[in-house]
Amino acid sequence: MSAPGKTRPLDGGALSANGRSRSKLSREIALTLLVKLALIIAIKFVFFSDPVSKTEVVERLDTVFRSQSTQSEPTTSFDQRKEHD
Repeated sequence: MSAPGKTRPLDGGALSANGRSRSKLSREIALTLLVKLALIIAIKFVFFSDPVSKTEVVERLDTVFRSQSTQSEPTTSFDQRKEHD
């Protein structure tokens, strides 16, 4: 029999095993969350660390649109022959 003043779990010790599995699960969840947080912070620092100035963005867009506007006017061989005649 059990000693006086000590109680035994009704399920014969399964509660302690379940408690261990819960603590293992909580550790695994906490570790997963920490890894994900670390990855998010690393991605933030790698890709979003330096702010881009508005003037630099405008200059880049101007060069892109200027290069597209010169390419958007294709000359055909017929147009080229007219110029030579």
